[in-house]
Amino acid sequence: MAPRGVMTDFEGRVAVVTGAASGIGLGLATKAAALGMPVVMADIEKVALDEAAAEVSAVSGLGGKVLPVPTDASDAASVEQLAAAAEGAFGPVWLVCNNAGVAGGGFT
Repeated sequence: MAPRGVMTDFEGRVAVVTGAASGIGLGLATKAAALGMPVVMADIEKVALDEAAAEVSAVSGLGGKVLPVPTDASDAASVEQLAAAAEGAFGPVWLVCNNAGVAGGGFT
């Protein structure tokens, strides 16, 4: 038995993943789809996002239950549009993986 408040039933519940065109975000979206979740994939890179969404859709067998939404996670209006698109397409969102970001390194 899972601890109280832990989601254990993923089938049919909507996931939104930012930074979903590659790396960890793509992995999270793929796993969510494999669990039977409709997935809204968000990324600022539209071409890479469309390619990643096609890949997740093919792997998951979900067909139309993967929705790519170009999103700039640093812009509040863009994130609001993402939320509206997710809910409009699939209903209430159960899981949000806010993975978008750019890391830099080195000396300044």
